[in-house]
Amino acid sequence: MRLLTLLIAATALLCSGQTPSQADLKVLVKDSLAFLDASKNKTTEYSYTVRNVRKQFESDGKIRSEESSVGRRSYVGGHFVFRMSEKNGRKLTDQELKEQEDRISRRLGELQSMSGTEVENRRRRNAEQDEWASEVPEALQFSVAGG
Repeated sequence: MRLLTLLIAATALLCSGQTPSQADLKVLVKDSLAFLDASKNKTTEYSYTVRNVRKQFESDGKIRSEESSVGRRSYVGGHFVFRMSEKNGRKLTDQELKEQEDRISRRLGELQSMSGTEVENRRRRNAEQDEWASEVPEALQFSVAGG
């Protein structure tokens, strides 16, 4: 996703008819990364529909099995939650919906009862996963191909 946003921004700059300098490109990359960090924090304000399809194939290419699910992903109490509404083309029954809500409630309870150390460790791991992106503008030399 970060790379896609960076490529779109670079394309827009190049289509403007200007030949950007290496400093311009570095600023563009830094601005793109800052925008992504800000937009990532907005994900808690949205929910969206997710459709998953899983197919297993025989060696001759015929479908052996197919499973699908549809649901909503949203942010609840500081955590992302997926609520399935459909499985294999049929709506979930009231009993299945109740069981799902019970599992979600139990899991949210577990997450909220995590100790401060466990929460900090999880945050640190997430930050480490994103840290490499902040080093990209300084680590690479950017130039326009063919320019």
